[in-house]
Amino acid sequence: MKIENLPSEFIDARKVLQVIEQNGFEAYFVGGSVRDTLLNLPIHDVDMATSAYPAEIKKIFKRTIDTGIEHGTVTVMFDHKGFEITTFRTESGYQDFRRPDKVTFIRSLKEDLKRRDFTINAFAMKENGEVIDLFNGMEDLQHHLIYVLESVFLYILFNSTCFSTLFPLSYKVSDFLNCYIPVYLDYLVDS
Repeated sequence: MKIENLPSEFIDARKVLQVIEQNGFEAYFVGGSVRDTLLNLPIHDVDMATSAYPAEIKKIFKRTIDTGIEHGTVTVMFDHKGFEITTFRTESGYQDFRRPDKVTFIRSLKEDLKRRDFTINAFAMKENGEVIDLFNGMEDLQHHLIYVLESVFLYILFNSTCFSTLFPLSYKVSDFLNCYIPVYLDYLVDS
């Protein structure tokens, strides 16, 4: 699938992706901004991910800020604007159920997307608007399903209220093994 008319939020940021790609690395828009574009919803922020490690991003761009360098995030100052770029990564250990205890930088888009919470948040999009959907998130959006990519059931309990605004009906949440767990998001919001 290709999005022909990119929202304005992507237009300036796409130049950053192009520069990264011109230097031999992969770079994509990822996550909720892609999902919201597919749903014709307003975009709140644009996340970008790359196969370039933080040190490589800092060599490519003249002005950078170590925003969250331990998690692979560098802010690139480009055309008088700041753009956060995060290196593809895997994560492990969540003692506080939010931030990973260990982050490992990787070169694989698939492995980076696999660490995300839901299939509907595991989208990537090239700067030309081509959507990459490795985990059938588009089908899940169409069928109003929320599939869990990894074992993040507690994460769902903490974050399900944000999805109830997008999907006001009841949904099924599934873990990576296709085991359905009924979750009624409206109930969780009202509780």
